[in-house]
Amino acid sequence: MVGTLDRTTPRGKRDAATMIVDWWMAGRASESARLNLHDVAIITVRVEDDTGNKVLRKALVPAAPDYVSQRNRGPETW
Repeated sequence: MVGTLDRTTPRGKRDAATMIVDWWMAGRASESARLNLHDVAIITVRVEDDTGNKVLRKALVPAAPDYVSQRNRGPETW
């Protein structure tokens, strides 16, 4: 399904990222729908390509758990 998307457009990139993350987390549609940009961080990683060369690529990783849980906790109530 991801291969059929036009990933040259912002919408196609968004849809591809959502599908890949949903597959990775084995989630339901409602779980990926609740994801927020603040739930992930974009980092640069070194990977090996098909020819064995090391290349730099961007990767999405979960944000620091303490930050995510603190942000999702909501306002403090006493």
